[in-house]
Amino acid sequence: MAALLVLGVACLTLRENTERPITASEGNNRVGREPVLFPLCRCSRGAHMSTEAERGDLFGALERSLGAVPAATLMELVPPVGWGDVARRADVEAQGVALRGEMAELRGELKGEMAELRAEIVTLSARIDGLLPRQLLADVPLAFAVAGLVLAAVKLG
Repeated sequence: MAALLVLGVACLTLRENTERPITASEGNNRVGREPVLFPLCRCSRGAHMSTEAERGDLFGALERSLGAVPAATLMELVPPVGWGDVARRADVEAQGVALRGEMAELRGELKGEMAELRAEIVTLSARIDGLLPRQLLADVPLAFAVAGLVLAAVKLG
């Protein structure tokens, strides 16, 4: 903190107290009990600012208190939703692990289903192969009967 005081950089504490109260009493530290910081304190605890007007009011108060550039920087860090709605890297990685697990499970199920389909295709192919000779044997007499009818029709005609 002493380095910050030497550099002339104000500190912003988003809690109700600070370890070094003298920094607040000297004006180098803004502590969360100040009204301008209430919306930021709510955000740091998972709540969110419900309207753009609240965000605008906060930006205006921060701009008056800290200056334009620090206020803009700080507002970029405040999510438009509550911190509870912001995904952390660990959350995204955990979802990735879960999704990869589900995909592996589905891939296994799909491979099983494909194996069952292949087995059914082999069974149907064998049945067709078994029926084909019978069908041919049934078709030969039918072909002779049709040929006989055609010859009779030609002789009569």
